[in-house]
Amino acid sequence: MSSTTAPPDTGERGLARVAQTFAAFTEKWFPDAWIFAALGVVIISVAALANGSTPAAVAETFGTGFWDLTAFTLRNVQLLVLP
Repeated sequence: MSSTTAPPDTGERGLARVAQTFAAFTEKWFPDAWIFAALGVVIISVAALANGSTPAAVAETFGTGFWDLTAFTLRNVQLLVLP
C-alpha cells in the first residue's frame, strides 16, 4: 500500500494523472525553500558568533548585506528577462 495520497480524480488520464501524482508527492514530502533559507541564516549566524563576532555586529551585517543581495538579484533577473 502506498503512503502517498492519490490526487483527486478529475477525469484526467495519462501523463496529466502521472504529473498530479508526482505533484502530490512533492507537496507532501519536500520542504519549502523558506526552510533552507532559514537554516542558512542560522548556520551562518552561529558560525559568525563562533568566530568572535558580537550578536549586534552579526545583525547589522545581515541587515546591510541583505539589501546588497537584492540589488544583485535584481540586476541578474534583468539580464535574464530583458534580452
